[in-house]
Amino acid sequence: MRVARRDRITANNDRARGRLDGFCNALQNLGVSPNDIIVREARYQIGAGRAAMQSLLAERRDITALFCGSDILAAGALFECKQQGIAVPDDLSVVGFDNLEIAAFTDPPLSTLNVPAHDMGVEAAKYIIDGRNRGAAKRIEINVEFVDRKTTSPPRNII
Repeated sequence: MRVARRDRITANNDRARGRLDGFCNALQNLGVSPNDIIVREARYQIGAGRAAMQSLLAERRDITALFCGSDILAAGALFECKQQGIAVPDDLSVVGFDNLEIAAFTDPPLSTLNVPAHDMGVEAAKYIIDGRNRGAAKRIEINVEFVDRKTTSPPRNII
């Protein structure tokens, strides 16, 4: 995996690290070589998403798909694509994460993964109320939903 680490977002954020690890593991399980996975870490800010997209395009102009660890980063990436004349989804598919309100208002509207925040809150409350778990880590998996808007198209080629 080729990683450009300027901000080291995943170093201190277990949720961001989990998203990155899950994404990379899924690609590897589908047969993608770790050497073909390009990662840019950036703070969850629109400007940082634009800068990360600029950096990525400087390295690999031929990419056809982009997964962003947040809708905020994806919004920045979409802005940069428009600036550089890259048509989404015709030239590049883009997917965000969180299904934040901004995802419905980007141009084009952003396909994203919906995180069930309410369900996470319910599980967290159950964990806190159940006093037997104090100090013990507990892993709970919650399903996410793909929200298909207008930023994805069928694969054009596989790495």
